[in-house]
Amino acid sequence: MLWVLVLGLAGLGAEPVALVAAACASWGAARAWLPAPSPPGSAELARWWAGLTPAGRAVTGALAGGLAAYALFLLRFPLIGDDGRSYHLPDIAGWIQSGRPGAAIDYFDDLPTGSYPITNELLLTWPVAISRGLVPISLWPVVTLALTGLAGWRALRLLDLPPAVCALAVASLLSSPIVVGQMIGPNTDLPALAWLVVTCALCAAAREHPALLGPAIVAAGLAVGTKTTPAAPAAFVLGAAAWAGRAQLRPLALPLGVAALAAAVVGAGWAVRNLVEHGSPLWPLVVSPFGDPQPPVLRDVDGRLIADVGSIPPRADLYFESLAGGIALLAGLVLAAVLARRREVTAAALAVAACVLVWASAPYTGYPRDAVYDFSAADAVRYLLPSLAVCAFALALAARPGRPGARVAACVALGAALVMNLQRALELDFPLRPSAGLIAAGALAGAGAALASILVTLPSPPRAALTVATVVLAGTLAIPASGYVTRHMRVATGDEAARFIASRPSFADGDTPISYLGAVNGALAGDHLRHPVRLLPRGETCARLRRRIEEEWVVLLQPVVSPFDPGAASRRRGDRLRECLAGTEPAFAEPLRFVYGDH
Repeated sequence: MLWVLVLGLAGLGAEPVALVAAACASWGAARAWLPAPSPPGSAELARWWAGLTPAGRAVTGALAGGLAAYALFLLRFPLIGDDGRSYHLPDIAGWIQSGRPGAAIDYFDDLPTGSYPITNELLLTWPVAISRGLVPISLWPVVTLALTGLAGWRALRLLDLPPAVCALAVASLLSSPIVVGQMIGPNTDLPALAWLVVTCALCAAAREHPALLGPAIVAAGLAVGTKTTPAAPAAFVLGAAAWAGRAQLRPLALPLGVAALAAAVVGAGWAVRNLVEHGSPLWPLVVSPFGDPQPPVLRDVDGRLIADVGSIPPRADLYFESLAGGIALLAGLVLAAVLARRREVTAAALAVAACVLVWASAPYTGYPRDAVYDFSAADAVRYLLPSLAVCAFALALAARPGRPGARVAACVALGAALVMNLQRALELDFPLRPSAGLIAAGALAGAGAALASILVTLPSPPRAALTVATVVLAGTLAIPASGYVTRHMRVATGDEAARFIASRPSFADGDTPISYLGAVNGALAGDHLRHPVRLLPRGETCARLRRRIEEEWVVLLQPVVSPFDPGAASRRRGDRLRECLAGTEPAFAEPLRFVYGDH
């Protein structure tokens, strides 16, 4: 990520050769200056695998096979969510086309999304820029899901919890409808959760190796830079780890200071820029008295749930659909904390309560009077995901041997959460999730391959063999890169104008720009990100617009349909611009959008 930013200063932040050279330079520096691990990682992995029981190999193989099946599904039916196609993916594509990752670019007329956290987009820019394809967009959710699971398992095992409890706690979190909903497109809630859980694992390991508190600080920076929602849980976990190891921290002052600086760079650069340019680090979501005013579209939906708790019962079904097993986790933690009477469980429960209170006090979690915003407020339930992670962690602590009542309550809550989550996941329709049969087939194939490995004694693979295998695997990903946007358009809904543009014969291999009024669709950047996708300039004149449709696709919005329409200002501009094109038939028209220019 740092290389992407540094190279971006010279306009080289998206050059494949420069990025590969930078990665090689980092690898060479690590080889020269850092002590070699003993034993090597490949040997340690081989030894771990050899030490697994047949049951352990089968479970590990089944998990890997199921995850691989999920990845294949996402590559076969790539679905990019609303936020992903509106500003996450456009950020990545725009940076690659300009060569300057990290630049603030807005892709909404009325909403300055260029001021949002950008760490996840910067991380994705690296593989997308090198490959010049969108495959990493679909694989990154699978990677972060696996990272969350592995880190969660390791964190709980380091605390000497029984394997069954660890597995139940991790499964109750990863099966959440919020997590499943984040598996489409380059969303940020799941990556933020992954870095938060990595922070927890490193803090747990820091009990015996205090130096790991440094990487934990960097992981926390990555979490907050991806999304601000993990800030409170990350501060709680880091504070607890620092307090527990306070006697050993003085000799580590310098490396911890360097780690804090690195965390600030990767996690707070966007906030510093907002503070300098707009007077508030969290602008436009939170404004200060001396900074820029809040955009009207956000001011109109700036409701806080804590100010209107009575709005929850009429919409209980929305919360149940979004949280599902999360409700069992929250309710079970209250009972388990009372029965356990342990300081660590009580502290974790209080942390969850504080996180939920912070969430309910945050903007956009409540319901303004205008009913058109109900959906947006219900969608804000996903911001509770870090709190649910702490909740599952606390219940696992309550399930330690000791007080039988607390242990039973915790296990029942975790089990109920898993069942409720799975039931909700099965209610989701294609293409929001793969079929249960596909995942089962992948799991069976993985378990079979793992059990078959018992018959063969595998030596520790040499580094050269691992390198060749990695290159071959990366090369095979060029296959799903071709036709990615076409496959996406087959399963996506809600943007027929984009589907029309993507179906034009000149789209696949062309580089025609697409100019939008209102909000863009980043998927139209194309399989190899050749099409610039941007907003129409605010001062667009009729003469420039008429020239533009001769060289570009131009997408305009329908007329204003409601005085409470959050895009009303853009639609009024659309009315004026369509008057400029009076007498010019659109190449495509739908109830929401008009496309001019057919190239």
